[in-house]
Amino acid sequence: MRKKAFPPIVLALLLIVVGVAAWLIWRSNNPGSDATVEVTLYFANDRYVQFGDANEPQVLPEKRTVRPGVRNLPETVMDELIAGPDTAGLSTVLSNLKVHSVSVREGIAHVDFSKDNMNGGSLSETLLIDQTVRSLTALDEIEAVQFLIDGEKTESLMGHILVIDPVRP
Repeated sequence: MRKKAFPPIVLALLLIVVGVAAWLIWRSNNPGSDATVEVTLYFANDRYVQFGDANEPQVLPEKRTVRPGVRNLPETVMDELIAGPDTAGLSTVLSNLKVHSVSVREGIAHVDFSKDNMNGGSLSETLLIDQTVRSLTALDEIEAVQFLIDGEKTESLMGHILVIDPVRP
């Protein structure tokens, strides 16, 4: 008895179905530039900044849906912090700052700021650190933040608070 071979059209359709299934599985495991992620960003509480009321939290959370695209999620979080809040009553101290890069190694986010515009009082420095650390450690893979200025570890960002070691929330 002679075995029948699959007609070429059936074989072609089978290959297309297998290819589409493999692509769908790959895409679900490797989201592209159109994938969205919900993140929690922390911004300065204007009531705390204006009145200095110790009963007010210094920073408050804002949930936001972002599209990391080709950038890593921590870089996207820093971009969103610099862009500022969508919620009234919140503000950012990062709006005039430039971030060179953000990388994550062994649970520590290394945030490299430019020294340009890196000045201010102790409140500005406190809010910068708090906004950055709380927003980045809200991501599952980050436990602490190492601050850098132009690629180098620094004792302090603005001269008031020590940040030579990684900062935890």
